Amino acid sequence: MLGRTGLVHQIIWGARHFSLASRKHLQLTCCRQRATLIDGKKVAAEIYEELYLEVQNMVACGRRAPHLVLVRVGNDPASGTYVKNKIKAADKIGIQSTIHHLPQDTSKSTLLKLLNELNVDPDVDGILVQLPLPGHIEEKVVCNSVSPEKDVDGFHVVNIGRFCLDMHSMAPCTPLGVMELIKRYGIKTFGKNAVVCGRSKNVGMPIAMLLHGDGIRPDGCVEKASYITPVPGGVGPMTVAMLMCNTVSAAKNNAVDIRLSKD
Repeated sequence: MLGRTGLVHQIIWGARHFSLASRKHLQLTCCRQRATLIDGKKVAAEIYEELYLEVQNMVACGRRAPHLVLVRVGNDPASGTYVKNKIKAADKIGIQSTIHHLPQDTSKSTLLKLLNELNVDPDVDGILVQLPLPGHIEEKVVCNSVSPEKDVDGFHVVNIGRFCLDMHSMAPCTPLGVMELIKRYGIKTFGKNAVVCGRSKNVGMPIAMLLHGDGIRPDGCVEKASYITPVPGGVGPMTVAMLMCNTVSAAKNNAVDIRLSKD
């Protein structure tokens, strides 16, 4: 039997032998193809311009501008930044926005009462509850308390179910942003394998479902990246842009529902 020292020498010799014998089969060049950077800011700006024209057309036809209500509980700094960015994006497009900023110790019943009032308000098209919520409030309960038709975040269980069945629904904004980038950069996905890193219910799982719906088997992996989104300036701006898309879409559906009820 080999002693510890002899075994170590054998392993080292084997590694060197493999390295020398296999070198001719390996690509030793230091030149690699650089991935194409996907400019999320640029695409988001294009979407804002398109939505601006769409909202202006709605107003010109005698309809009111879409109305987005954002509900924030507590003073989480990141949440404050996210809400400001969403309000800024809404202003660019001409979407009316309202913020309900509730204190940290707001009770669940108080929050649910507010959401119910917003659900039945015909002048409100989209409702977004900024996450995370304080620890004493269950996020799932709150997300499912927003009317599915006004759930512009796409987190309601009804929207998730419709989404998974490839039915019309409000879909989560980040996955929609990813797919929009793929579409606008002309990246062909049909029939290809895709790998999704992460399986969160708000990002990873919906992206896999969207890819699956396009005929992709999301269980493979490619050897190199041809396109990549930078941070910042990649998917982040697209998340807000798709939130605006969902809000405009909700406003259109709301206008149809009001018209049908009057008829």
